[in-house]
Amino acid sequence: MVKVIIVFLVVVLHNDDTVKINSKIVDVCPNQLRFTTTMNQKILDKKIQHWEATCFNVRMKKRNKGMTL
Repeated sequence: MVKVIIVFLVVVLHNDDTVKINSKIVDVCPNQLRFTTTMNQKILDKKIQHWEATCFNVRMKKRNKGMTL
């Protein structure tokens, strides 16, 4: 049996040069235009320096002792 999960990953470079990475399992990927607009506004407001995000499927095969990629 194969289970597909959707992972949303965001990497943010803050003004103090620290990097924050967030990932979350989601039911659907967020609206790309809305998310891009929000994050770009944070750059314009000088709240962050840069950001990247992606949303992708991960296929997991169920075996007798748990899940595997």
